[in-house]
Amino acid sequence: MLALSEYFNEFLSNIEPPEHRTAVAKEIPDDVRRYLKDNETFETAEPHSRLTGSYKRHTAVHNIKDVDFLVFVSYEGEKPEPADLLKSLRATLDDLPEALGYGGRAQTLYGQRRSVRVEFDYEDFHLDVVPALIPNGIDEVLLVPDREWGKWVDSHPLGYGKALSELNIASGKKVVPLVKIFKHWRTFQMQRNRPKSYWLECLIFRHVDRGWVTTDGKSYAELFTDVLRSIRERFQDKISEGGVPKIPDPMLGHNVAFNWERTAFESFMRGWKSRSAGRSVPWKRTESSSTRRLSFGRRCSARSTSLTRQRSVSARRQPG
Repeated sequence: MLALSEYFNEFLSNIEPPEHRTAVAKEIPDDVRRYLKDNETFETAEPHSRLTGSYKRHTAVHNIKDVDFLVFVSYEGEKPEPADLLKSLRATLDDLPEALGYGGRAQTLYGQRRSVRVEFDYEDFHLDVVPALIPNGIDEVLLVPDREWGKWVDSHPLGYGKALSELNIASGKKVVPLVKIFKHWRTFQMQRNRPKSYWLECLIFRHVDRGWVTTDGKSYAELFTDVLRSIRERFQDKISEGGVPKIPDPMLGHNVAFNWERTAFESFMRGWKSRSAGRSVPWKRTESSSTRRLSFGRRCSARSTSLTRQRSVSARRQPG
């Protein structure tokens, strides 16, 4: 039987995006970024665009179905109206399939709150293109349009990506894998009312950065247990008092979960309560593969079972 730490290492390998999806996530965004840079009707500013989101931060799991990127808008004097700019970006992207020779790929455009979504149905893939203004350089706080609020709002995605990378290195490169574990667990445990992936990243970042969860000398099994405990301890009051807790943005401090509904929060808290009630951790070191699947699904055990069999066969073949 494999040690628990080995199961988690195999599990992390199982939830990595497959190579063919990684190739799609690179090819299509690169094409669209070049298209916007060269477009004469939608003027962009140096450095024109930057990847962001979980793909860029290496926190994506399973099949990569979306990539986010910023497109930097050129302007002089007064800032353009957020709704007008989003409308202009959508109109520019209307010509994308023909311009890039994507004839066989059906494309759908959606105007979203702060971006334009471009869906490539043939690839089961979409882009979220976020326009941004650069008041003080790309290393500082950017401005992105908010359609509902009708104004430009502060955003610092590139700064967050850098901060996450630094925290990951300082933690022995355990933070990014821990984020991936948390995302998969959320997806497996919750069929409805799932919290957004970025919220989960912000939770992990905050709890490790504040020292509420420490990483030195700990396995991923221990770390994930510590994360669940830490979150439960700090969110427990809201269960009895009512309301929804805040999840601060790591860079700007505002509540990224401002639209988290009470019923969705309750579902999130129930996600591990039923699995860990009356136990110090949500699994035991001696548990079977079927028990592990209760928490993480088949991805936690399939390849590990195969590896165990391979080792058993190899051991039998060794000369006596």
